[in-house]
Amino acid sequence: MNQLHGIAPRFPTLLAVGLMSSLTGLPAVAAEDREESVTELEATRVSAPLNKALEVNAGGFGAKDAMEIPLAIQSYSSKTIADSSARTAVDVLSLDPSVLSASGGSGFDNFRLRGFAMDNFNTIRRDGLTLAPHHDVPLENVERIDVLKGPSGFLYGFNSPGGTINYILKRPTLEPLLNVSVQGSSLLGRYVAIDTSDSFNDGAFGYRLNAGYEKNGDFDHARDMERKFIGLATDFRLSDRALLQLNADWSRKSTVSDPLLRADQSGRANPLDPSSYVLPPKINRRDLLTGSWFRHQTEGANLDAKFEYELDDNWTSVTQGNYSRVERHGGYNDLFGIKPNGDIGSADFYVSRGEVFSTWSLQSYLAGKFATGNIYHDVFFGTGYKQFKDVSPFWDSVDSGTPGISIGDVSVGNILHPVNPPKWHFGPEQPTDFVSSIKETSVFASDLISLNEQFQVMLGGRYIWYRADHLSAKAPAQSHNVFVPSAALIYRPWDSLMTYVSYSKGFEKGDYAPHTATNASQPTDAIESQQYEVGLKLDLNDRLNLGLAIFDIRREASYLNTSNTYVSNGEYHHRGAELTLSNRVTDALTLTANAAYLSTRMEDVDDVTVEGKRTESVPKWKGAVGALYSVAAVPGLSLDSTLSYVGSRPVDPQNSGYIPSYTLLDAGVSYRSKLADTPVTYRLHGKNLTNKYYYASAYYQGGLDVGREREVFLSAKFEF
Repeated sequence: MNQLHGIAPRFPTLLAVGLMSSLTGLPAVAAEDREESVTELEATRVSAPLNKALEVNAGGFGAKDAMEIPLAIQSYSSKTIADSSARTAVDVLSLDPSVLSASGGSGFDNFRLRGFAMDNFNTIRRDGLTLAPHHDVPLENVERIDVLKGPSGFLYGFNSPGGTINYILKRPTLEPLLNVSVQGSSLLGRYVAIDTSDSFNDGAFGYRLNAGYEKNGDFDHARDMERKFIGLATDFRLSDRALLQLNADWSRKSTVSDPLLRADQSGRANPLDPSSYVLPPKINRRDLLTGSWFRHQTEGANLDAKFEYELDDNWTSVTQGNYSRVERHGGYNDLFGIKPNGDIGSADFYVSRGEVFSTWSLQSYLAGKFATGNIYHDVFFGTGYKQFKDVSPFWDSVDSGTPGISIGDVSVGNILHPVNPPKWHFGPEQPTDFVSSIKETSVFASDLISLNEQFQVMLGGRYIWYRADHLSAKAPAQSHNVFVPSAALIYRPWDSLMTYVSYSKGFEKGDYAPHTATNASQPTDAIESQQYEVGLKLDLNDRLNLGLAIFDIRREASYLNTSNTYVSNGEYHHRGAELTLSNRVTDALTLTANAAYLSTRMEDVDDVTVEGKRTESVPKWKGAVGALYSVAAVPGLSLDSTLSYVGSRPVDPQNSGYIPSYTLLDAGVSYRSKLADTPVTYRLHGKNLTNKYYYASAYYQGGLDVGREREVFLSAKFEF
């Protein structure tokens, strides 16, 4: 700790050029960043990255190892992504104790982190920079997903109080790499992907190309979709000290717009009595509950660049920027008042055609290390700018309450006996309703002060100039100049154990009222939050890894009241504890476990229907246990299983009902072998093996998202 060295590990050569072709495949097992050379493990080759650039990008802390950062951080590698047959983040993060699904149907992923619904305009990031919202991030070119938990105003500026989801891209490899993956599933899914990389001129230039194609069904069943992706990452080593990284990718996704289900509650004597809450009747989860023609389609493109220059062994300058764009054609089929016999009481189509979200960011910082006497400093300071724009057309809305329009015109009529509704012709695309703009400029600095071998103090802060215009057609401008501090005291009894106590403050973009509220689609003002956290991290020679965090978060509250008006009043108070554990008991057996306890409460609110109530769709308990076993008698054969639990959750801010808890069992078997001279990994993997009927989330006016039924995947990955 008391020795000066480069702020970031030296990055050897970078960048490359690419190709563009299609093809797709199973998420290929990518480079392990601890490897220093190309090795062979049974039949699986692991290729080292051309440049070591896979540290956690923690915004105002810089790029550091997780054991250096006084935050709860959970990381998910490309191998974890592949083994879980994941296509989007929800497939991976569903097992994180602090992450819950909060999706409004099948259009795109949405999450709750530490119980707070994420601000998807700021929470999803790639290498620390914001991505355009409302489009799932493909995983073919993702090396790792990092979940940084808690308010992160200091780290990234305006952001969600629950945390940040940050994607780290696969980088070019030192040695040639060509992996092709294919997969099929029991729900008529088929998938193919390619992952290829190479370097030239003694590593001065390298490229990594990923592409994928996936289709589930033929748009005649629930969750059917089609997806395409291609992405290129390049590294240019301009000199021993200068590294340039350029990335570009494109993706398109079309999915049936599966609706949320809301049962008829009109027969309840007391609509706020949870014991009388009525769940929708259980459906056949393969049934399509919207028109087969009604799709949610998004197309995304990203460009980003990063230039790193080592001024000397202790100082590094980094400048990075990105442009991200998403175009959406799609919307929602809302179903209300579903009767016990499956009849739908009312329904609507609510559609946006041609809405364009775009964001571009620029960040430049200087990181270095120096000593003042016996005190050592790891400093980081810089400036950032971000601009977000939403070109929003008038939304099309067709409601069964309109004279001349029946339930069968805008829905399947009955969820137990669905009938495909006639295709609705909305006419020419609507003109632009409004163009919203958010501009955020900031300066930031931090200092990690090493007082001695055991104690460190972290001090940091970010000053933000925030301006938001036309967040809706009627919304007034918002302007805020805020300072968001962060501080931590760190104690290290030994190198492998870190303990800390920290404080952080956050701000985030305001919430939006539901489109059926009396103040439909209107935004609240920016929201303030703060957190205290005590944590522990232990990493013993890659055999035992333990994380524990105890936190207390307060955030200004917004909710839909019983008068159907979206109001800002009071605050959410979330207190909890998270535990993660991984133990390689023997060379053949690894056990994992995680758990989270979360106590949520609405406080200081002058509405008796929500005072003291739990936050909607948040369980008190969530956790998972898993095991991975390598069968010594059959080289290359491994077995794995995971048992996960989610507790019961209130369906709305008034806690007028609860959706039941559930437990899911996943299991898989992998076999590494060779086909001729080509290493191949075969994998059979099942999700929800007991075919449990459950609700994945409650979201948006008590809408319930029915969880996916049992699905079995069979895949093969060829390493040429």
